This record gives sequence, structure tokens and C-alpha cells, in this order.
Amino acid sequence: MRWRYFLLTSILAFTSSSGAETYHSFIYRDSSLYNRADIVEVFPKLPLEVSRQHNDSVSLVTLADVDLYFFNELTELLNTVNNPSNTRWRPLPATNLCESHKGLKTEHLQKIKNHCVFPRVTFAKVFSAENLRASCEEAYQPELYVNDLGPGEIHYSKMDEISGLAQAIAAPLRYVDFAANLVTPELLEKIRLMLSKVRMTELLDKVQKQKKDYQQILSLLDSKNCLTLSPQERAELAKTLETLQQEIQQAEAHLIDIDQKGRQQAEADRQAITKQGLHRPRLPYPNLSDADREFITMYISSIMWRFRGGGIVEKSDSTQMRRIFYTWAPVKALGKLNGGNDGDQLGRQIFMGLMKGWGEYFDMGTWPAGKDKYYDFTKMTERGIFQVKRAAATLQNKGYDVTPLKMAGLQMGPCYYYSYDQNLPRLKYVGRKDSGFLAFVEGGTDWGEVCFGAALGLGISKTLLQGSKK
Repeated sequence: MRWRYFLLTSILAFTSSSGAETYHSFIYRDSSLYNRADIVEVFPKLPLEVSRQHNDSVSLVTLADVDLYFFNELTELLNTVNNPSNTRWRPLPATNLCESHKGLKTEHLQKIKNHCVFPRVTFAKVFSAENLRASCEEAYQPELYVNDLGPGEIHYSKMDEISGLAQAIAAPLRYVDFAANLVTPELLEKIRLMLSKVRMTELLDKVQKQKKDYQQILSLLDSKNCLTLSPQERAELAKTLETLQQEIQQAEAHLIDIDQKGRQQAEADRQAITKQGLHRPRLPYPNLSDADREFITMYISSIMWRFRGGGIVEKSDSTQMRRIFYTWAPVKALGKLNGGNDGDQLGRQIFMGLMKGWGEYFDMGTWPAGKDKYYDFTKMTERGIFQVKRAAATLQNKGYDVTPLKMAGLQMGPCYYYSYDQNLPRLKYVGRKDSGFLAFVEGGTDWGEVCFGAALGLGISKTLLQGSKK
């Protein structure tokens, strides 16, 4: 009788009953697989009752022997990865803004004698060409802070911050030979916008302090007792400062515009949730829209799951250290990004889910001494349920509909199966042989990690952003 039930649920991929539907993350073409003695007990655990809205969040990927159902965003990503263009990606060109800051020569300015005690320190600090240029340029190119990290360098203290996580990821990945249709100018512009929003407080503080410093120096020029300058030198310095001040004001206006528009959309998103009678905690980064949070969470979770698996950078003291700093800390940050204090415990709970291994499954039947691919695939899907179990239970107790998180867990098996079945392209570092780097993506397991990390991030974000009933 059991095999008939499995066959029925397999044929009816998305069944509907009393307004509810059923989500299957995969459906075998060969119905006899549902009656195999070594995996038959797994199948009753896999169908998940969902709403039409939840089922609309996934799409079909068809392989020779199985249909897979991933989140729409993940399906799009996998299709792009599997159909790479022949050209390589290119970084965005530098902006042509802050030109006066870029061309500023400060050696002679630093030699000017200042006889006024109060602003003396300010005067000395202001005229550092490197700092002046950096503050203005970063307002338009917030990604420049990635240059602060050396090869393979990781600051563990920043792995629970969105800004620190983005920096740790971007530093090595900028050298990877991504296809141009995967890392597009549009994607890079979007990442730049996200970094502007996430780093807004820091970036605004820099330009506003610089604007204030310029104003203070300009005020000194009105006093003949402070600066030892000839009338011509005084006029030239005033002209220079006024030009710099104008540029830094433009940089400030650029950031404020981004911040205000972001806050407007974020508030509209919040109100859309509260109008449904649902509760949303206060979220960090009030200029991030829901779409921004989901985008950030998907990509950071995706790459950090690969970090955890032993790739990209060498730095780690043990398997447990990688799990702490590349899973616990990042997922905690992503939980707070999407759920405020309600998501604060997700890092620990997803970390605890790592305590049950999956080493015998992830090869998808390619290890000669192991089981075949269908066994590994089915068991890996079951393993995904365990990975999100604690987190889902906690959020459910807080009034959240945890269906998206459970759907993410069910995509663990499909992620690895797709990666092995499609033999996705290897991605390597170009022109870099630094000892601090490890392989990014060299095979099916690596892509399986990237894929499931993305699914997990989407599940977390979609669950928390929809609000709670409490």
C-alpha cells in the first residue's frame, strides 16, 4: 500500500486540497524508486503542506531522471551558472567624481604654520591626501574597503557583521574567473548600492566630518592671526578648500539620497506586513528594503556555506572553528538582518544542525564504495530537514510561518544532485597563487554547498520578513 501512496504523491507534484498544496523538492521519474527497501522510510517525511503563495516561490528544473523544485531566485542562478558566457566578467570602472580630491597635492599645505591653538590638530589631520581622497571616493564606491584585506585575511571579530561578511567574501572572489553573464554590470551596481546602504552610517560620518573640517579651515582664513600666508597663498588655499567642500557636499547629497529612498521603500514594506495584522520587529539598517535583505542574505549565506565547507580561504584553526565563524556568526547576523531580535538565535541553531554529518551522502553515488546516487540524493534531502529543524521550531514558537525555511531544508538534496548531475563549471582564481586562498569551486560538492547556502539564506529571509502572528 505504501508504494501506491508514494506513486500518487509523486505524480501529483502540487496537489491542492482545502486551499492547501503540497511541495515536493523532487519527483523521481521512475516510480519504483519510491518502493526501494533502503529508502522507503524516508519518503513520508518529504512532502510539505504549503500555501499557493509558497508554491509560487519555486520553479521546476528538469533533469533526465528527476524533476527538481528550487526557489525561483535559486533556479535563475543555477541556470545562469550552467550556461556560462564565453567572456569573463569585468569590474566596474572607477567613477569620474571627486576629481579635485584625487588630484590634490598636500605637501605644501601641511607646511603652513597655524598659530591658533584650538583648530591646530584639525588642520594637521585634514590635509592628508590619502584620507581626503578615500572619504570622497568611498561615498560613490563603497566597495573600495575590500582593498583593506590582504590575501586570505579574515577578521573573526567582523564575521557577525554584514559589512565585515561582505568584505571577507569580496576580497578573494574578485579574483575568480566568473562568466560575464553571471557577474554582470547590473549585479555589480546592485552590490555597490547594497554596500552603500549597509555602510551608510560610516560613509556619512566620514564625509560630514570632512565637510566640517573644510569649513573650520575656511574660517581660519578669515583670521590673519592664525595662518602664516601671503594674500595670494590665502586666496589659492580658499579656492582649493571651496572646491573640495563642494565635492564633499555632493558626495554627502548622494549618500543622503540613497538613504532616504531606501528608508521610504523599507517603511512601505513594513507597513505592508503590519496591514496584514502581522508583527515585524525593529530591523537593523532602516534603509534596506525587503528585496535588499533577501538579496544580501541569499548571497552571503551561499558563499559562507562554502567557506564552512573548507573553501575560499585557508584561515581556520579546525573544523569547529570554521563552523563557528563561517556558520554560527554569519547566520546570526543574517537572522538579525531579517528578523531583528527574533532572528538572533538562528546562528546557534543552524550551527547545532551541523553536528549530524552528511559525509556518506554528498558524493551522489560517485564514491565506488558507497551507495548509489538515488540513495544519497534521498538521504541528503532528509538530512536537510534536520539542518533547519531547530531553527524552524524556535521561529514557529514565535509565531512565524516557517514553511519557507522548511522548503529550504528540503532543497539540500536537490542542490547536491543537480551539481553532480550537471557537472557545473569549475571556477578558479585568475593570476593569484597566494597561500591564503583555497579552491572556490572545483566540483559537485563545492557547488552543492554554494547552492544549499543560497537556499538556506532564502528560507531564512522569506520566513522572517513575512512577519509573525505574535
